[in-house]
Amino acid sequence: MDAALLEAFLLRLGIASLHSLVLVALILLIQRLVPRLPAAVRCLLWWMAALQLVLGLIWPRPLELPLLPAIAPAVLEVHASSSGSGSVSADRGASTDALRLAPATVLAVPAVRGMDEADRAVAADNRSAASASSLPWAQLLAWLWLTGVIMTALQTLHAYQQSRRWRRTSRPCMHPQVLAIYAEVGARLNLRSLPPLRVSNHIASPQLLGPWRPIVLLPQAVLEGFDDDEMRMALHHELSHQQRRDLWWGWMPAIARHLFFFHPAAHLIVREYAFAREAACDEAVLACDHHAAHDYGRLLLRLGVAPRPCAGMAGASPTYSLLKRRLLMLQNSNAATRGMPLVLIAATIVVAALPWRVTAQATTTPAPATQARAAVVAQAASASRPAVKANPAVSAKPAAAPRPVAAAASTPRAQPTAAVAPTAPTPPHADEVDAYEGTVRIHGASDYAYVIMRGREVTASAESQDFKVSRRLQAGSTEPMIYVRKGAKTYLIRDAATVQKAQAIWKPVSDLGEQQGKLGEAQGKLGSEQGALGAKQGALGSQMGELGRQHAQIALRQVSLSQDDSAAAERQRQALEKETEALAARQEALGNQQEALGRQQEALGSKQSVLGEQQAALGTRQAAASDRADAQMKQLLDQAIASGVAQPAG
Repeated sequence: MDAALLEAFLLRLGIASLHSLVLVALILLIQRLVPRLPAAVRCLLWWMAALQLVLGLIWPRPLELPLLPAIAPAVLEVHASSSGSGSVSADRGASTDALRLAPATVLAVPAVRGMDEADRAVAADNRSAASASSLPWAQLLAWLWLTGVIMTALQTLHAYQQSRRWRRTSRPCMHPQVLAIYAEVGARLNLRSLPPLRVSNHIASPQLLGPWRPIVLLPQAVLEGFDDDEMRMALHHELSHQQRRDLWWGWMPAIARHLFFFHPAAHLIVREYAFAREAACDEAVLACDHHAAHDYGRLLLRLGVAPRPCAGMAGASPTYSLLKRRLLMLQNSNAATRGMPLVLIAATIVVAALPWRVTAQATTTPAPATQARAAVVAQAASASRPAVKANPAVSAKPAAAPRPVAAAASTPRAQPTAAVAPTAPTPPHADEVDAYEGTVRIHGASDYAYVIMRGREVTASAESQDFKVSRRLQAGSTEPMIYVRKGAKTYLIRDAATVQKAQAIWKPVSDLGEQQGKLGEAQGKLGSEQGALGAKQGALGSQMGELGRQHAQIALRQVSLSQDDSAAAERQRQALEKETEALAARQEALGNQQEALGRQQEALGSKQSVLGEQQAALGTRQAAASDRADAQMKQLLDQAIASGVAQPAG
């Protein structure tokens, strides 16, 4: 499964969930401010909330509301590190005036060449690493969501089959007086055709079942115990559902409940919609002059509490709290609300129900471009080898970069640092520095620069032009020396003791680089283990997907058999139910395995976090050590110039 599409889907799921909280809060506020709001309007508001959830998931492009202030183009502080291939990575910094390299950052590079090509390579590597690290978690969340949707659908299917059994076992109503009342209520509601009226021994309250072929079911106790007025009110309530097309309108909240089974707001929306729908039919019954509110209230109390059917409407309330609310709303049944507030409320909800997102205003002026500068400190390989002797701080693994941000890229909990190859600062040309191996610290225009040379080993803090001059002065010699530029004057130090002091000054920096290299290796091993666990999770996810597909096939077969009342079809339905139970058991076992792998991933992630913190501490120490070394070097070179050890360079 494509990582980008998967993450985009999960992002839509999360955003739709958050947006629904805003709309739910708005509806609750409206109901509090307008307590006499008609139940039909309340029903519409909650239906719009369910619509927002579904649209938020499938809408191709949300409406953008530019309410946030404009954001200036991001400025990056780039910490350039080169591996053997000369790759350069960058992370975001806090600078607001330039795109630059931090002069105090110590990085190990075998050579500085071919950076332009490597920039693009490392950007792709970073994106691949980020996708690889986040994909297992995204797959796990997606499979969990899909499993929840399937389980919710199976519960609904089971309830639907129960309603089908009620329908099959019911019998036509043959009571003449009840049929006459039924026809009278239907004529009063101007219904062209009335659903069949049937009697069942398996229900506790009158119900309207089935959107395609609706029927009205009456309990046997109601048929025998209700007087004419009570029967008239009960049938009026059920036929009001038919007149309002509630069985069809109810599909939207049902879909929202299945897709957002994990979201408390979705369950609140479904519950409040169902309550408002029943209250709207209560108001329709009381709108008829033949019925009084206290008589209808006694009817509701007599019906009591009964479960709500899956594919139908019941006159009784599903809980005592909802029954109490329906009785209280009967007191406001005659209240009228002015048309203008209703129009304003409807307009507000329609606007709020559309998928939207708040964005920043467009910027009109681009940020000024600035010239980049860089700094690298080097400790090189053996002079007898043309290739680089790898410093432990230099590793091909992403975690070995001296800045812990890059090291943490393999950890699923850490956000990988974005590679910015297109905006990386221009490195010196290859012909300026390719005579040296080691690490190099390059910066922009400065009045102080030095290059410590020992054959092909260098430690330098200089501009690119200084490398040309120092190479010309070295003239192929293996004698240790230091090239110094102070202002417009250049010097050459050939004193071995001074060169040794200079190298000793930078030794603590390279030691810290070695420690970072070891941490990078440990992070690389953890990353490999995480990748292996991710592969196992992906395999389990594929198996769960196959089980989900089989679930769907069984569900389709069950739906096709639901219209068949024969004994053979009943046997097939029982066999399918057994298959469903077996698949559910296998799916639960796979879920347990996924959970165990998730715990292992979490443990590895914790270890990665600890290593990342250690890398961060080493990076801080290395930056401080680099600053101290630079200050000590300037002091040493000033003394050499003052004592005459540094000779003017010709």
